[in-house]
Amino acid sequence: MDRIDKRLFEFIKQHPRVVISEQAIRNAISEIRSRHPGLTLNAAASLFANNKGFKVMKYLNDKDRTTLQNIKISSTTTLSNIPKKTSAKKIKTIVISTPFGREFINDANENARIYPYVFILENSLRKLISDTFSSDQQWWQTKATTDAKNNAIRIQLAEKKHDWLPQRGNHPVYYVGLDDLLGIIVKNYPDFKHIFKDQGNLRTWINEVVPIRNLLAHNVKVNKEEQQNLMIKAKYICTLIESNRRLASTV
Repeated sequence: MDRIDKRLFEFIKQHPRVVISEQAIRNAISEIRSRHPGLTLNAAASLFANNKGFKVMKYLNDKDRTTLQNIKISSTTTLSNIPKKTSAKKIKTIVISTPFGREFINDANENARIYPYVFILENSLRKLISDTFSSDQQWWQTKATTDAKNNAIRIQLAEKKHDWLPQRGNHPVYYVGLDDLLGIIVKNYPDFKHIFKDQGNLRTWINEVVPIRNLLAHNVKVNKEEQQNLMIKAKYICTLIESNRRLASTV
């Protein structure tokens, strides 16, 4: 009979992010398994941990990992107009179906549909900035804005209070969002002019995306018009990054 590994279950039960009873944990894991036939209990426990924001992969054996890989994702979305390197990879989002909070499920799934656009946009800008200044190990001190440096420090200090959280990355740029990333580009615009030939357009697009991104971050319903606007602007910016970097590399 399939059983949950004792060490795995104890780790989950004692994790600070799990605040429900032992029986409630078992019920939740069983519910996950019932929705995914063929999934081992350990693999179901791993999905439960993922939903809570932490990882337990080290407790899984080869069979557990294989059953995880075989799960069919309920919904896949491709950013078709984002550059080829990005659009070649499908963006997977799990459609949420839970026995609680039914009145919010549709709104949650709608928000989940556009989250990948924000993720790709922010990380594309981080990579562009990091690559542009890669030859200068001290670039953060000279190229980042004062607001970006202060915000990065504030978030790093706040997250150090929760030592179970993994580090976002090995550089302060991972601790700032769209506003500060735009600020760095604007401050050093000559270094990015070959990518964003019209600084005004870039400012407008990001300024339109930021409030929608904030709705997502605070779990507020994003309506259809705002969803569409976010997706269009994210595609614009990522397309410029990819196409103009590729063009520059051939010159």
